[in-house]
Amino acid sequence: MVLDGGHRAVGAGRCHSPASGGGAEEEGMAPPICWSVEVRGLSQSSSFIICSLQGIVKDMKSLTPHLLLCSFFTSIAPALGEGFRNKRVAFIPTAAAHEEYTAYVDSARSSWKELGSNITDVDIARMPLRTATEALEQAEIIYLSGGNSFYLLDCLRSTEIDQIIRGRLAEGAILVGESAGAIVCSPNIAYIQPMDRVPDNYSQADYTGLNLVDFFPVPHYLAPPFVKSSKEVVAQHASLPLELMNNAEAVIVEGPQRTKISSEHQ
Repeated sequence: MVLDGGHRAVGAGRCHSPASGGGAEEEGMAPPICWSVEVRGLSQSSSFIICSLQGIVKDMKSLTPHLLLCSFFTSIAPALGEGFRNKRVAFIPTAAAHEEYTAYVDSARSSWKELGSNITDVDIARMPLRTATEALEQAEIIYLSGGNSFYLLDCLRSTEIDQIIRGRLAEGAILVGESAGAIVCSPNIAYIQPMDRVPDNYSQADYTGLNLVDFFPVPHYLAPPFVKSSKEVVAQHASLPLELMNNAEAVIVEGPQRTKISSEHQ
């Protein structure tokens, strides 16, 4: 299947959603999925082949993924192509260290395993810096889990792991950020305060993010339990280039190109 002139594609496939807790299937049949793709920042039309019967992106000819930002990794994982399969993944769960609910971390880990990944857990708040650095240097993909955005940013900047990540991206590694992991990639994360609490022991002088993208992700948009708080973010920061993502959406970034992928049950 190829995109039409409006850069959109529709196909059938399968996807796990947060509500289903992993995607229960009836009689072995997966629910039909619509994968739509929106491409921004392109100077001319580009051809993409999207979707197999299993909802997997087979070829994105004009994109070499540099960053993938999402709300819920498990819902996006079935759409990832060969560039994400059988890779060495540095799995950073640090953002969830002090959260009461952390099932999304286990869900993401399972999804990476299904992709054939060789996973190395890298808790940057507890692991010796040298060990963490070695793991990141060997990784082909760096994954930042969901959790508390401010705690994650504090840890990244305090350990200077943020600089190591920046260097690895320059060398060709891919960064995947889920929820908090997506938010910290923005220029400044102060905007997300209606959805996320600043820890009392936050040690940075400001909220400057990794500044890997020129927009501000708003994950879980209109998704429980963030319906009210995500609306507040939009209302308070309408002047910012916000990128709204529900739990079935992701943004792939490579240079000036930004591609939004959405999976929705038909």
